[in-house]
Amino acid sequence: MKRTQLGGPAYINAYLNGMQFVLLALEGKLDELEDPSKEEVLEAMYEYHELASRMRDRTRLGVEP
Repeated sequence: MKRTQLGGPAYINAYLNGMQFVLLALEGKLDELEDPSKEEVLEAMYEYHELASRMRDRTRLGVEP
């Protein structure tokens, strides 16, 4: 994606697709827990935060996902 396209429809669509993926992944993770506590929910969210951070760092270094 060219820098001139940032903020355009393709960028927004990619962002929303990513957001939907994360929400679906969290839903699946929480479905695995019988009666999740607040701590378990926060732990699951932190796992996805760490995953996103590592992917962002790889992208900044020019490593393809």
